[in-house]
Amino acid sequence: MEKKLPLIEHPFTSYPVPTAILSIILQNQNALPWLYNNFIQLYSRNIRFNLGFYHHPDLLFAICPFVKRFVIPRSVMRRMETVVDWMLPNLDDGNYILVMVNGKYIPAYKQYYRKEHFNHPVLIYGCHADERLFYVADFATGRYESYTATFDEMDMAYRSTDRFEGLDDYIGGVNMLHYESAPELSGIRSYRFNTELVVKLTADYLDSRDTYRLFGFNSDDCLYGIRIHQALAEKLNALAEGELKFDDFGKIPLHVLWNHKMCMLDRLKYMGQTNLLQVSPELIARYEPLVALSLINRNLFLKMQLTGQRSTAATIAKNITQIVEAEHDILTEWLQLNRM
Repeated sequence: MEKKLPLIEHPFTSYPVPTAILSIILQNQNALPWLYNNFIQLYSRNIRFNLGFYHHPDLLFAICPFVKRFVIPRSVMRRMETVVDWMLPNLDDGNYILVMVNGKYIPAYKQYYRKEHFNHPVLIYGCHADERLFYVADFATGRYESYTATFDEMDMAYRSTDRFEGLDDYIGGVNMLHYESAPELSGIRSYRFNTELVVKLTADYLDSRDTYRLFGFNSDDCLYGIRIHQALAEKLNALAEGELKFDDFGKIPLHVLWNHKMCMLDRLKYMGQTNLLQVSPELIARYEPLVALSLINRNLFLKMQLTGQRSTAATIAKNITQIVEAEHDILTEWLQLNRM
């Protein structure tokens, strides 16, 4: 017997948990307003510029009306002879499973398989009971793609994470995700496009304000908003001069910036098509080159990491400065049109 739950490809693929959530909910076009309500702010938690433009995962689950999340703690899962016995009936009931696994025991993670431990959250979206296979989505190859893992591999990959201390229930337990195709039946209206929220978050982004302070999340040593670009440009110039090492940067900061610009452009187009807020075709046309230049930066950064050619960092920094200056002007004009 084979069971595969729907999984949608989308371009916003920076981190596993937000990527998984969007892969589930974007099977319904009614989820687009929720996406455009929330994915606006940029933040960076440390000097290595592990950037994000998503909310903290716990907050994402709390505010997303299209997914109900149930967490089974590790203490409960340890009592089971195998986690597979719990996963199979839940998949059969139409529930996705988000769980932390150790890539050392899954062949799809070629860099780590049978070599070293690598903890990562994965999304299990189906199974083939006769062939004893799970269908899994993650960044095993560097891109967000599907792969298969045997029942025994998945059981070992989950149980071996016990050797690591400090895994909370969110990443250490098993997360059952139930897709809600019609949240309005439960009286939920948060999926509707929220014009006031979008204007406020865009203003927070331009002013580099801490958006997440409202939710009580720790913002120590965090940067927010548009000024992250200049901080990153300064670090890239320092890298070009030999003052920093490649290890001082995370693996995907330029990929995140590219994702961010794509989402910002998609939001402008959505608002223009729906007339929910004022957006001129001229503003959209001015923003489109920023997405293209962000993709160039991403590719230059990846190539630089492979070749070690430090001088490329200065080129990327110059491009970032060009992007941020243009974006500031475009979004400032847009806010002036839509101040409430």
